[in-house]
Amino acid sequence: MGSEENELQQEMGTMGIREHGQAADPGAAVSERKASTIKPPKGSHDDRVMDTNNSSIVSKRSVERLYHETPHFFRYFVKKPIRRSPLINRGYWLRMHAIEQTVLRFLREPSEMKKIVLNLGCGYDPLPFQCLSKYSEDCTGVTFADVDHLELMSKKREMILEQSAMKSLVGRIQSFGQDGSIIVMRSDHYVGVGCDLRDIARLTKALEEELQIGSCLVLCTAEVSITYMEVNAADALITWAAQYDNIRFCMLEQLLPQGQGHPFAQKMIQHFTKLGTPLRCVHTYPLLQDQESRFLRAGFHSAKARTLWHFWQDQSLVALDLRLHLNEVEPFDEWEEFALFSSHYFILEAKKISTNPGSPEATGDNAPEGLSLERQSKVQTIRSVAVDDNIVLNGLSSEAKLHRKFGALIPFSEQTIGLHGGISDKGRVNTTIRYQDLDLEVERTSFSAPPLDVEARVCHTITALDEHRYLLAGGRTSPDNALRECWLYLSGQWKPVDKLPIPLYRHCATTVAYGTADAGVLVFGGRTTRGAVVNKWFLWREATGWAKVFPSSEALQPRFGAAIASTSACCGVLLGGMTEAGVLCDEYWEWAISYGQTGDLRLRLKSPKGLHIAPRLGACLVWSFAGLLLIGGISTSLIPAGEEILRLSDGAYGNDVGSRMLEPTPVSTVFDGNRNLLVGHAVYASGNLLLIAGGGAVCFSFGMSTSYMQNSSIHEALISVGSYWNTTIWAFGTSTRFNSKSFARRYVAEVINPLSIPPASQVADSRSVPGVARTANIAEEILRVSVKSAADFDNLMSLERPFVMGGLDLGSCTTEWTVHELIKKIDADRLVTVHRAQGGHMNFQMKNFDYVKKPFGEFMHEACNGSPQYLRSLNAEKPAQEPAHFYDDFPSLQDQFQLPQQLETVVRNQHSSPLRISGPVNMWLHYDVMANVLCQIVGTKVVALYPPMDAVHFKIPPGSSSSPITVFHPDKRGSVSYDRHHTRAVLEKGDVLYIPPLWLHSTSPLDNLSVSINVFFRNLKTGYSAGRDVYGNRDLQAYENGRRDVKKLAKSMERLPRDVGSTYLASAPLVTINNATFYRQHPTATRADNARTNPPLFPNLTFELPSSSHKQQHWSVIGPSSTGKTTFFEILRGQHLCFPPTSRSYPYLSSPALDRKDQRLRNSFRAIQYVGFAGKHGGVLRGGNTAGSYLSARYESRREPTDFTLLDYLKGNIELNPSSEVRMHPSEDVSLLKVIHDLDLEDLLHLPVGNLSNGQTRRAKIAKALLDKPEVLLLDEPFKSASHEKCANQLRLVGLDPPTARTISPLLHRLAEAQAPRILMSLRPQDPLPEWITHIVHLGPELRVAHQGPKHEVLHALGLRPPAREGVKTGDHEAEKTSSLSREGLSLRRKGSALEGKPIVEMSDVRIKYGDKVVLGNWQESIKRKQHKGLNWVVRRGQRWGIFGPNGSGKTTLLSLICSDHPQSYSLPIRLFSLPRLPQAGTPGISIFDLQSRIGHSSPETHSFFPTHLSVRRCIESAWSDTFLSPPALTYERDILVDTHLKWFEPDLNPAYQPAAAASSASRGKPQLTHGDHGLYLDSAVTTTDWAETIRFADLPFSAQRVALFLRAVVKKPDLVVLDEAFSGMDAALRDRCLLFLTWGTTKFYSKLRRRNQWSKTTTTPPRIKVLDTPEDVLDLEGMRVEGLSSEQALIVVSHVSEEVPGLVRDWMFLPEAATGEKVRFGRLKRPLEGMEGEWERIWGGGGGGASE
Repeated sequence: MGSEENELQQEMGTMGIREHGQAADPGAAVSERKASTIKPPKGSHDDRVMDTNNSSIVSKRSVERLYHETPHFFRYFVKKPIRRSPLINRGYWLRMHAIEQTVLRFLREPSEMKKIVLNLGCGYDPLPFQCLSKYSEDCTGVTFADVDHLELMSKKREMILEQSAMKSLVGRIQSFGQDGSIIVMRSDHYVGVGCDLRDIARLTKALEEELQIGSCLVLCTAEVSITYMEVNAADALITWAAQYDNIRFCMLEQLLPQGQGHPFAQKMIQHFTKLGTPLRCVHTYPLLQDQESRFLRAGFHSAKARTLWHFWQDQSLVALDLRLHLNEVEPFDEWEEFALFSSHYFILEAKKISTNPGSPEATGDNAPEGLSLERQSKVQTIRSVAVDDNIVLNGLSSEAKLHRKFGALIPFSEQTIGLHGGISDKGRVNTTIRYQDLDLEVERTSFSAPPLDVEARVCHTITALDEHRYLLAGGRTSPDNALRECWLYLSGQWKPVDKLPIPLYRHCATTVAYGTADAGVLVFGGRTTRGAVVNKWFLWREATGWAKVFPSSEALQPRFGAAIASTSACCGVLLGGMTEAGVLCDEYWEWAISYGQTGDLRLRLKSPKGLHIAPRLGACLVWSFAGLLLIGGISTSLIPAGEEILRLSDGAYGNDVGSRMLEPTPVSTVFDGNRNLLVGHAVYASGNLLLIAGGGAVCFSFGMSTSYMQNSSIHEALISVGSYWNTTIWAFGTSTRFNSKSFARRYVAEVINPLSIPPASQVADSRSVPGVARTANIAEEILRVSVKSAADFDNLMSLERPFVMGGLDLGSCTTEWTVHELIKKIDADRLVTVHRAQGGHMNFQMKNFDYVKKPFGEFMHEACNGSPQYLRSLNAEKPAQEPAHFYDDFPSLQDQFQLPQQLETVVRNQHSSPLRISGPVNMWLHYDVMANVLCQIVGTKVVALYPPMDAVHFKIPPGSSSSPITVFHPDKRGSVSYDRHHTRAVLEKGDVLYIPPLWLHSTSPLDNLSVSINVFFRNLKTGYSAGRDVYGNRDLQAYENGRRDVKKLAKSMERLPRDVGSTYLASAPLVTINNATFYRQHPTATRADNARTNPPLFPNLTFELPSSSHKQQHWSVIGPSSTGKTTFFEILRGQHLCFPPTSRSYPYLSSPALDRKDQRLRNSFRAIQYVGFAGKHGGVLRGGNTAGSYLSARYESRREPTDFTLLDYLKGNIELNPSSEVRMHPSEDVSLLKVIHDLDLEDLLHLPVGNLSNGQTRRAKIAKALLDKPEVLLLDEPFKSASHEKCANQLRLVGLDPPTARTISPLLHRLAEAQAPRILMSLRPQDPLPEWITHIVHLGPELRVAHQGPKHEVLHALGLRPPAREGVKTGDHEAEKTSSLSREGLSLRRKGSALEGKPIVEMSDVRIKYGDKVVLGNWQESIKRKQHKGLNWVVRRGQRWGIFGPNGSGKTTLLSLICSDHPQSYSLPIRLFSLPRLPQAGTPGISIFDLQSRIGHSSPETHSFFPTHLSVRRCIESAWSDTFLSPPALTYERDILVDTHLKWFEPDLNPAYQPAAAASSASRGKPQLTHGDHGLYLDSAVTTTDWAETIRFADLPFSAQRVALFLRAVVKKPDLVVLDEAFSGMDAALRDRCLLFLTWGTTKFYSKLRRRNQWSKTTTTPPRIKVLDTPEDVLDLEGMRVEGLSSEQALIVVSHVSEEVPGLVRDWMFLPEAATGEKVRFGRLKRPLEGMEGEWERIWGGGGGGASE
């Protein structure tokens, strides 16, 4: 799309084709020439048009890889995929989506006619294959026809035939094009036509003969194709299409909504003109109405056009879940630039049908929803008023060539203002631009800019508290890294102050003052960590710091980029902004701040009726001499120049809120100079002066934003081409304020670079990451010597260390080799192959560069101008066969370079001598097998060298000599950032560096151009490998022979029994971790809150998992849920950042032992499979359609094409249109049958995966993991214990019923013994430890390993004896029975009375069927002597029910009827809260929203579908939302209630929680609740819940996610609480705390009591626990008293484990398996199940019992 794309992607491995379509040369006439004669001549306009597709196809491939599900088709047309910037990806995604939606509507349009989709100027667009694959049912009877140049279509045909994925979709191939024929391919579903679009006669003949187009329903698509054509030729094509009845035309291309004078339009036009491909049609048809009239005149009956920005804003066309998915794929914050781009593109849909042109069908009145006609309207309806002369803004502009956007303005005075931070043409900066008024006769104002200690940031705020104090708050580095730091300007200095409660950027801020209190800064909304959008209000005052402000009414929708201003000391207005879904907020609010009765800050909000202000994002709202002005930003349409500044009030600051607000009135502006782009700008208003400074946007370069290419010289070279910068300062005043002659010279801009405030920050090379023990980054200066003779050189080489020689005579090259001389001598037109890097570092393993052939002169000029390119010369005649020799390859330079006599040994043994010329780009770290000398001729460079013994630390793959690790600092040339002892050499002109064999080295030039000659020579007498060695880097012969021998030995040993082979040959370890510390995000040493937001994971971890050993090792990881067992497994698989990077490796996976196995196992994610039930897809089978559908989809009886069966899932048949049927090897069939039998899946094979129960789904996941045959299988908390003592020898998998679970442990043991695969499982302390486990990793608190080693050693360290048999537990977290109370403090002896109130759930004869299969209610029973079929059940207020039954008995289906997820709940005799689902005679129905407000629900389904990007707080607050993502209906009381739940469970929900830190924090306020090692206590420290705003749901471990969802279910005190396996995955202590909270709320808590001689700091043996009453002084704190379940609430619990059944449960129901025909059983418990010995077994076994009724 952009100029930089076209220029940079010409040779990036893409096909040389255009961006759709065939354009004409100027003056070319349409003729009936043969297609072979229409081929455009080289260098013609048509040729250049074809080249525009180079970047387009690459960009679409980037979108496909990131955003689209497989199968992918762009991949076949792009050889080398490149990830585009987020802005390019978002723009191309919208283009592709708009076309796809139009085609899809056409495919689904009811019609009996045959349909044709005709892609005009298709290029290599794979639209037909995408539709045939994704919408196969809708494509029945549809033919897709691609039309383009014959040569191109011939190539496309060959690609289709070569790729089975495409070939299989087009159906039976009928014929191929013959010589002279323009039909290059004909098949059942696809026709390829090779014809110039200008050759209408041939096109007509081909389409009528092959497709009978006149009798079909046709859709023509043209995506950015005909706009390049001559206008008459393009119009002729449209007129040709309109000659047919029943035709539609979809066109997507550029427009000029504000004419050619708009900054974006200027850049767009300049771009295409520069490429030699001007946009011809856009000048004739610049507006939407012009394009519509164009099609109507051509003969179409209707034409509807809308901009892509309008398309994006329409939520019926881009659904909410789709928008949020885009945000999750990659961070994005270029909304203004995205709006500018999409406002200059349109999509048009024209129709002509055979009905009367005046009918509704012809006029388009029956158009699909979301396609209403949108004219080129203004932003809003502006009333016509006479504008007074005193508010006409007269402006003059001053030159300010310093570029800056999205900074923050510092309003020092009318004479001096500052613009801090933001983005410059060099990237994100932390400097300040000072704008100084030199016209007034005053001394230059003293100016103190924020120090460089303030991290470079954008989208922050600086707010004036008064004339002498300014507060800098928040901002961001990247879109997913918001900042909390705040700085205050006071008494001429900046100092850090209280951090924001949560990280924020794109928030809005204004000054407020209430009563006698000091002025403060009010902040609202914004984006926080990872781009989440918030709706919080905070107030900062110097005396009190930050405080939360509570809206007294309904909270506003979360938004960012809103505009706010105070209208008086404590009142103001708020408008605009954008939601997380990228939709502009069309709201205007007035607010007033005050104190509540309890002293808290309250905010009153109201939205006046009748006042409409169009939404804006990124606008500035300021008080000025002209009133309250709204300036700039973006809106729902492109803002006209005359409406960029609107007046909202004609009053002055200080009026009462709302008293002077007006309909928006445009303010006239009169100024000299060009129109500025009011995006990313800043505004200052004072007295009679209004200043607008900074601003700009990426224009048509479409995404090369500085925030993504800070260090790219390519970007710097192109920034002037692709970006529009406001280079003038606008200053406005009334007509009497300024004299135009003197005003033009007034403001001068300069960059201020203040020094850092003491203490000075440490340099990058000495930074340390918290929690990581590192080797000091010590640079040893290289030995510099003076060599007098060849003997001296030979003696120095014997030291086997590098050294630098100075003063050697290298010839005249050091003085004569200038850029001009080199170009002249070598020849400017000589083609050379250079490395072209994507940034400042080349990485051979990552291949972040490509090879480009270009003229030498062009390369030299680009390198000198900062382009990261590198030339390593090759042999001129045989580059692939012979090594490079400088004297032969560059004879014109041979007289100017010589090796001095001191290097006689080098000359005598010389192997090769390549010339190296480098721009500002670092060479990758590598070693050379041969010794070499590096002769520096031009420029200065730094060389970092590491001895051969350090090679093991640099992740060099076997058989390679290059490391993937970058050792130089990314931002500082020549600065080594990799923390390891190294030798550093700085080479000046004339220096010669000796590099011994196998020494690793990397170079970094300090100048834009570096020239050197590298001479390799053999310093060993023997040992070099025989054969060709072009680069002098082939491994020594001994090593190559040894590798072959080892490989041969490994294969021989594989034929022996494993234990025999391991005796002779010890295999390499599978996983090796050596003194490593891990992080979820990259740690930043300058961030003080690093430990809170990004704590270290398992600091200084050392662990090794052997691939084989003489005595097998079977490992188990034990520890409470909060200790991070899942995180430990993730680290084993290769997740999370490792420091140092080389401390984690997988030797076995790169060893020859895997040569005979699946090569994909060399990937650690393939080799090490994880089976757990955490995360977004924890309860969903990948490949099933439930992962992307609504919750009720699993209960539908209709089978969809995506409803894959369990057998399909296990076999891998999960593609809609597979290229071929997945066939399994006979041995795989045997494995499949065995796994199916072992996991009891035979009866489930033909069920859709979406219909499986939770337990069945989990068994299927284990089966699938076993079939993938990994090397290691990680099972995360698979076991749950049976009842306390009686069933200690039974093992249960999570979610499995007892009969199924008994067979699992022997199966796992058998697999572990065979090492097929190796098994690692995690266990909770109360889980049984299988006797076949040999080794244990015991995890302690704070994500650390407490013990590891053989089982008996670890158990001894824990004070436990080794188990005599399977079933002995690894710990005892259960409460000791020291009293007659249950773990919840309920009596185990006294019978409880059942509470029965009004009915909540009533079911009569309920039976659920899918076709002929009954899944619930498959029984008959007699009730009061009357026969009933199905389930009859009533749940009343006050009742506590337990629902039990085997997997597949219908428990989850039953709950779906209650929670209204099941479609059949509307038709069955079910009443909820005494109301039917649908209205009946005289009785209203109950809506889904009413049900959701009265039911609290936690289940595996809820967990699977819950949005993981939400914060922990937002998760709990969503209890008051209609959907997961809709804004919660919060009040002050509800906000306090959420705070209470968060404080009570903070140790479980906050990964960085530290009791000691909380207790010692600075105190300010009332006593607060603190969690200690032995219970609760009071402390004066202020405990906040700010952490819950920044920690995402996805950041929590699985157990903590379950806690959050449990709290979400109970927080609003619903009438019915439904807990479906809500406690599975929690350890006993955490589960019991939740059960205690369910029963008593905050009125009781657990106190931990010491065990004598067993509980100390050196042991992790847990203490006994006791239920105590919470002290009254804790409950007296605001909001802290929360009661447990009340008598008005009912409870329904589903579980397979007795420990998870609350002691409150008194009634139970046991559902039989559906196929058995057995009846449902009911019973009643007289006391807690915990105190009823044998009752659990009787419930499951069906036996009677005295305790049950």
